[in-house]
Amino acid sequence: MDSLRENRLSTHHRMKKERRGIPVPSLDCLRTPANGQIFAIEKPLSKIAVEAAFRAALPRSSGRAVMKQVREKRATKDGDCWASLICFAITNTPSFFPNTALKEHTYGFLLILEIEADAKWFLGIFKKGLASIAEWLDDKARHLPRTKLTNAFSHGAAVTKLNLQRITVSPHELRAASYEAANLQTSLPMMSASRCAIRSVRFNDDQYGSVSVTVSTSRVQRSGGRCTVEELADLVTTVAGETLAAKSSAFLGTFAQAVPLNELPADVTPTSILFDWSTLLEADELELRRKPANEDLGRQFRKRILTRILGETISLTPHGTNWLFLKTSGQPLGSFAGTTAKYSIKQILGDRLVIHDVHTAKSISLAKWARENDAYSITFTHPEFFFGNGALYRRANFATEVDVVRRCLQTEPALAKATSEKGEPKKTDTHFPADSIFGISEDFLYQHRDWLLCADLGDEWADYLCIRGNALLFIHYKGGKETTGASSFQEVVGQGLKNLVFPCK
Repeated sequence: MDSLRENRLSTHHRMKKERRGIPVPSLDCLRTPANGQIFAIEKPLSKIAVEAAFRAALPRSSGRAVMKQVREKRATKDGDCWASLICFAITNTPSFFPNTALKEHTYGFLLILEIEADAKWFLGIFKKGLASIAEWLDDKARHLPRTKLTNAFSHGAAVTKLNLQRITVSPHELRAASYEAANLQTSLPMMSASRCAIRSVRFNDDQYGSVSVTVSTSRVQRSGGRCTVEELADLVTTVAGETLAAKSSAFLGTFAQAVPLNELPADVTPTSILFDWSTLLEADELELRRKPANEDLGRQFRKRILTRILGETISLTPHGTNWLFLKTSGQPLGSFAGTTAKYSIKQILGDRLVIHDVHTAKSISLAKWARENDAYSITFTHPEFFFGNGALYRRANFATEVDVVRRCLQTEPALAKATSEKGEPKKTDTHFPADSIFGISEDFLYQHRDWLLCADLGDEWADYLCIRGNALLFIHYKGGKETTGASSFQEVVGQGLKNLVFPCK
């Protein structure tokens, strides 16, 4: 009865505003950035399913629907889409005045877009200020294939930013890193790509502009300001089409690739687990508390207790269909099990602790928080495999790493006639022999330059210092017999690094 009365009052107030010429919230009024999650679904949603999503989205503390539209059919330039929108009021106590009567009044929304592409259905989720609908999504949708989503915008585009997770659970190694450049395909070729999994990637090209993809959450963000519902539907259609095209990228293919869990060989088993509590530690609105007794939350704990108990790499032991993680002695600290799609944490510390959100007044178990935030990594008896960021990854093979190095090397045909590095110049000579690397460098490779100095003297910065095209070049040469050994190559690399570092001191 309360819900029916609320809807009648909402309709009454909307009609009064319409009669006065005041715009009311609707699908036509919505303007929001093109930043949402895109999933695959088996079939179109029912009205009952949409209503279930709306109920899950409303904040428990103060959610009240301001307007609601369910599965409205709308025409776009690529065909029809079905749009569902709910907007709701949010009233919260300010975080900086937690024990006062003051209240903050804001609004949130959930937009659900359904589109069909190539006889397959896709779902777009755009939202702000709502409670978690993760359980609803787990039931109704599935993530886009990670490799296909990662490569969706790769053709003809520059990779301008990468967020990577290292395939390691050692607390003493670099776990993650971000790189940014005008084009990482040319400025980041020598890194150990095969031992890194892509968390997110940003592309830039003339057709789509700047597009960012976060593979673990199927989130896609396109620059360009606030968009209408039709423009958001165009984004969903674009991602669907580019994903179905199953593109590939030589550069992105050098990184570890996500594979289905059923590709893990039967004789490969988990060996250790490492939790990442950084997101939890940095979120001031999240508290660590004892599991509620009846209606009351238990006492609060300092979150750093997790880094003391669960902050190091923990060994695993099989227990039926589950795996227990425990230290060298004592009771198990928790357990996880494999599902058809991922390894899922079952319980941590006997489910005696919960994460409490002071903004939403919602509490979830520590194990559920770890699952929803993919806050754990698992290693296996075969180092080729690694579970992290919510998926199983397989390292790229050695041949792929060789290709990465080869793309960094450029051959110079003029050097084919060189028979030595410097030849045997006499003290009276003013040029190096024509068949030496130094001679070819002066007479051909750097013939067109503003300035060239042979600096192969006692205090050597480089074999040559060259100014050409407003650029200062440090040039280093190494000549010798052809060999398949790595020593000569490492010597050249080491000399180059030295020449780059020491002149800057």
